[in-house]
Amino acid sequence: MRQTINTNLLGDPTEMMITWVTMAASVKSVVEYGERCKLPLSKRAFGEATKYKTCGWKERTIYMHRVKLEKLIPGKGYGKRFY
Repeated sequence: MRQTINTNLLGDPTEMMITWVTMAASVKSVVEYGERCKLPLSKRAFGEATKYKTCGWKERTIYMHRVKLEKLIPGKGYGKRFY
């Protein structure tokens, strides 16, 4: 189950960081993406997940996934799917 999705622009307008949190470990952190309204999604980027223990009254383990998208065209819209 995905908990959070966050998109961050980096200093380079052709790059973007996609971050999401899951409650279960997964084998890979993958984002498929391509120009909006053009299927199939033609590009794939791989990243990594980092394991964290939360604090507070309900301690649990979460996995933060981060994948960097590169070679984007500024001003274009992109569709994405992650897993």
